[in-house]
Amino acid sequence: MNRRGLGCVIIRQREANGMMFEEPTVELEAEKKFVLIHKLGGTGFIIQRFEKPFKVKFPNYFALGIVITASHTCYSPLTFLEEGAEIDCGFSAHQTGVMKLIPLKCFCVYSGEELYASNGNPYCLPGDVAICLLVSRFIDVDFEVIPLSVCRKNSSCSIIGFPSINIENPISIYPYFGDDNQNARRKILNVFHNDKALVESKGKVLHNKNLLEISCSAINGMSGAPVIVDDCAVGVFVGGPPLPGQRDLIKLASIINSRINLDEAWHIFQSLKNNDVYYRKPIFEALNKDARLNEYFLGWFLTENRLLPIELDLIYSLFRKTNFNPVELMRKSKSSCKTVLFVAVNDCLAFYKNLNELSFNTAISTKHPIFTKIHALLHEFSLIDKQNKSILEIRNFFIYN
Repeated sequence: MNRRGLGCVIIRQREANGMMFEEPTVELEAEKKFVLIHKLGGTGFIIQRFEKPFKVKFPNYFALGIVITASHTCYSPLTFLEEGAEIDCGFSAHQTGVMKLIPLKCFCVYSGEELYASNGNPYCLPGDVAICLLVSRFIDVDFEVIPLSVCRKNSSCSIIGFPSINIENPISIYPYFGDDNQNARRKILNVFHNDKALVESKGKVLHNKNLLEISCSAINGMSGAPVIVDDCAVGVFVGGPPLPGQRDLIKLASIINSRINLDEAWHIFQSLKNNDVYYRKPIFEALNKDARLNEYFLGWFLTENRLLPIELDLIYSLFRKTNFNPVELMRKSKSSCKTVLFVAVNDCLAFYKNLNELSFNTAISTKHPIFTKIHALLHEFSLIDKQNKSILEIRNFFIYN
């Protein structure tokens, strides 16, 4: 899993004799002019071409169209990654940079509506969709648009995206857990071909609500790819099956990042261990005892002059002998908090007991209210004078509308 991934699954089919085999992808030799790879480790797809490309003021780009991708590829509260100013992209890994993506609105920041899978678990981010502006210094870039539509359950579908295989940590790529990296690499490459080659993964729509569940194999780098039915995009691929505790981990990371609600953060932190019944290893009990997180909370309680919970008494008794600075303690432990929470998200996939539930990947459906908002925003944007507007002005239009 790369640092912006949320966990993906290689779909396995069962033959009549009970043998399991991987559902392979198809390597696409020709570029798809509506599918983009971007340098932050994700895929995007073009949904709108401007009839008249317009000049963007500072920096000097031509705005060509609108791209959709997964929010977590360009913004992530889990990795404390902020929305970037611009992201190199292209129709292949070898020519990124001819075009750039500029994130305009990441809905995981603004959407409070939780998404639930058929197993009852909430998806890691409530609104994992981002709108990006496609820009280039060249006005005559050749590209295509894929239309948006909706689909029915049991529709044949596919994902077209760019795998980015991090073999250093194959534990997050179900079903290849364990320490045999060489074996994992061989099997993963057999399913996904060469790293960053454009692939099409085929399957069916298994669950068709605001969160689509699909039987298409996927891996790191394919986040943000279109889920395609009848040559239309019906969803944005975002990750693997959501598992108990993952949403809480990312919510906790987000609160730590913004440092705005100590009571909620402490409640989440203390209640995480209730999820251990779903796993073969006490992931959350270990997390609850982690020194880095406890040091961060100690500093946070002290900087707000709050009564310390009894769980922090022992660690405080050790620190009070050293004339420490609570603000500095928080600063030093914040990065470690990110790391330990990220590892726990990976561990959920590695140690989940009910392996039969790891049989689908997920996408945000175009039926989701986010897409109603996107259509409205793009319509309003089409009505304003855009010539020589700055990137900041364009972003503010999308953020505040």
